[in-house]
Amino acid sequence: MCKTSTELILCDDFNVNYLNDNSRKHLLDSLLASFSVFSTVKFPTRIFNNSCTLIDNIYINTYRHDFSAHPVINGLSNHDAQIITLSNIFISIPRHTFSCNKKIDSNSIGKFTFLLSYENWEDVFLEKDVNIICNNFLNTYFRNKNSNNCSQFNKD
Repeated sequence: MCKTSTELILCDDFNVNYLNDNSRKHLLDSLLASFSVFSTVKFPTRIFNNSCTLIDNIYINTYRHDFSAHPVINGLSNHDAQIITLSNIFISIPRHTFSCNKKIDSNSIGKFTFLLSYENWEDVFLEKDVNIICNNFLNTYFRNKNSNNCSQFNKD
């Protein structure tokens, strides 16, 4: 974070409610400001019954770009997602691109099913917290899904 040429985007839940003016908010803002980082989200990210909080935030350390932040209600979590759009970004296009194509056929499905059958699912079935259960399942699922090597590797 100390390199001045590095642009930083930090997305996290620091459990500091930015809707309330409090000492924790001022301390976090002071700490982040020492690295020229500031918050971008100005809307509630968790709304439940008669309360709302803003504890999920996106922090950036660049003033060179115009930005806008907005919520996305996706129903997948106990909070809304946050999207930040940065304007005036120029990314150099690489001369060569690589792509990986996965072939989905009966053999690859069979291999995937075989890999899943040898998984120890205790971290899914013995856990009580539904969020942890979901994360453990998805980690196992995607680890096995992505373990198949690319069937075709192209260089443009």
